[in-house]
Amino acid sequence: RGRRGVPAGIGFDLGGGEGAHDTPDREAAMLMEDAASLLFMQDCMRGEVAQAYLVLLQQISVKAGSAKLLQSYGNFFRAQVATGLPSFLDHVVDEVVSGRNNPLAEVCARGDRAPRPVELAAARADLEYLQRLCVHESTLLKWVESNGNYANPSREQSRSWTAAAEELGAGK
Repeated sequence: RGRRGVPAGIGFDLGGGEGAHDTPDREAAMLMEDAASLLFMQDCMRGEVAQAYLVLLQQISVKAGSAKLLQSYGNFFRAQVATGLPSFLDHVVDEVVSGRNNPLAEVCARGDRAPRPVELAAARADLEYLQRLCVHESTLLKWVESNGNYANPSREQSRSWTAAAEELGAGK
């Protein structure tokens, strides 16, 4: 990742994390629960890219058929590329930093009072959830391929499709 230090600087730890050995469908389901658990930073997951990402996670979690899975991946791919940012992580970091519709960010921007402990605790929790949500694109691709192979083991994606998918999140 090109911006590895930036996310860590605002509370993101890009280590392996717990649950790294779960199946893709279980991982995706847990990530969707993380998104639903956001307290202040829900808007980070309301835009086009994040919604496409959540739909993709949903399709992975229910072990959708190949066509639905590939369509969802294509929607996420297109939305992510359209941002001009190298990765979904970069998109989420930009959303966090912008502070749009975030009550804590608004309090801090006004400067009329110090954040309360409950607000700081909620922000910490949200950053933890967002950190877990930022699964690297190469992992998403593996999940899509593994679920797609499960649904239709005799079909292979073209090399050019795979090459394009592998470039997403590569930071080039």
